[in-house]
Amino acid sequence: MSKIFSAIIIAILSAIIPFSSVFGASDRYGSFANAQPENLVPPSIEVFVRAPVGTFPTPYVIITALTTSLDDSTLRIEGRYGQKEFTCLSSQCALTVQSNETLVVTALDDKGNKSEPLSAEIEILQNEQGYSAKIVRLGKFIYFTDACGAAWSSNTADKPTWAQFPQDPYELNTSKDLHFLGKQLVDQGIMDLKSCPNNGLLGAGLSACGLELARPHLEYWQNQFDLPIWRAAAEEGIPPKVLKTLIETETQFWPITSDNRLHIDEFGLAQITENGIDILLRTDPDYYYEVCNEALADCKLPYVSLPAEVQYNLRTYLTGMLNTDCPTCAFGRSLDKAAASIDLIARVLKANCLQASPFISYAGEKMSYEDSWKVTLAIYNAGIGCVSETYKVITDADLPLNWDTFSKNFTCVTGTGYVDKLWYSLVTFDQHRKTDYELEIVTPELIMETDAAPYVITDTTLVVQAFQDGNDDGLFQDEEGLDGIEVLLTLPNGEERKTMTENGIAKFDLFGQAIGQQAKVALVGFNKEASFLITPQEEILIIFHFLPQFGQ
Repeated sequence: MSKIFSAIIIAILSAIIPFSSVFGASDRYGSFANAQPENLVPPSIEVFVRAPVGTFPTPYVIITALTTSLDDSTLRIEGRYGQKEFTCLSSQCALTVQSNETLVVTALDDKGNKSEPLSAEIEILQNEQGYSAKIVRLGKFIYFTDACGAAWSSNTADKPTWAQFPQDPYELNTSKDLHFLGKQLVDQGIMDLKSCPNNGLLGAGLSACGLELARPHLEYWQNQFDLPIWRAAAEEGIPPKVLKTLIETETQFWPITSDNRLHIDEFGLAQITENGIDILLRTDPDYYYEVCNEALADCKLPYVSLPAEVQYNLRTYLTGMLNTDCPTCAFGRSLDKAAASIDLIARVLKANCLQASPFISYAGEKMSYEDSWKVTLAIYNAGIGCVSETYKVITDADLPLNWDTFSKNFTCVTGTGYVDKLWYSLVTFDQHRKTDYELEIVTPELIMETDAAPYVITDTTLVVQAFQDGNDDGLFQDEEGLDGIEVLLTLPNGEERKTMTENGIAKFDLFGQAIGQQAKVALVGFNKEASFLITPQEEILIIFHFLPQFGQ
């Protein structure tokens, strides 16, 4: 491998890694005195439906309500199955279902907030052993884009299970014996293990007696952030099991405050440093301008051109989002703020993926998807300087480009041990999945048909035609269809779905959308869009007609 190429890569990276020492900044950037970091993920409620695996005497589905507001919130579920209504007084219940019907559910909290209605088409199957429920169609589906895989140009067609995106956050639920977390819960008086010797403590963790009593508390704490993790992962394109395992490795889900930081320069659930924030602001200019407009009066310059003191203030502004200090909250920390910070953690991790890109391929040789993640995690823990130095060592020696070579030649004492520890937790994630739940069993009750109006939903397909009218007759012909045009559908609740035209046609399933609401469809990259009303008809047709001179 070329030593000159290696030197160029190292020079480029070293120019963007460090941030300068602090000195006076111009007054024109305004004061940070009144700039208060806001939650990155607005508190919200979501509801999910899943069918259990197996055969049962009475078929049922499991309904779960989750909220990003964790400090003080009580959830319940209301819904309708066919012409029957039901209420779950808890955040999770088992609904008995004995006929093929459409289920519509909504989650609500005690403050009057509620989720968007979720619809599911349920089919009942029977065999010699009993019955099972099957979800034929679900009114909400997340189309996940792996941002890191895309940045690395990796083949993600056959991704490992830990890299796949679950449609239900319940698949992130784990049951792990987290000793550091357990000791914090005891020390803070959140958990009482006084029936065990030494209050259930043993060294820096829990005794066997303490662990047995603590397990329900540990399960609650390690799973309470699953919805924010799931949402941030979907938004930023990070596999959610990677994101959850990162937080587990760093803090075991214990919200760190300024009084008990593990290290003075690390912040929050994922122990992010100022250097990590600096990488994010340098790597993601769109996010920099978003944050800058919240905190500064003048955002004309890019981040790298700002005076050093202003850069420092922006980093401090963002680390404030990671700090869970809250004197008025229970135990002095805000779980809401911890949950809201997870989007920022996902952004920082994605920035590290981009930083890893120069190290995962060379002269036709490319690291695997898994090894690319290991390099990214090494950057997250030890810094890009160590990785760039290691890259130079292995390229100068013309060694194979893989994680095994990286780990054997790593130039920092930390990094490889951290990656190995995290990786073991990641690849064994599913072995610790929590699958046993105590569920409230609910049976829907018959209601008057006239009460059904609020839950009227559609079973409609949106058909979009895009064609260039070659013979100028105003009619769609097969040979006139435009292929490969990206079509964007914006649903009434703001959810966006995308697909590409094929033979001039793109289709969207509108199952579960409320009749009478307005949606919008647009051709991405063209000045063409149309609003339409969701109706109960079988198909809604939207036509985008290009004149013979394409693009008019």
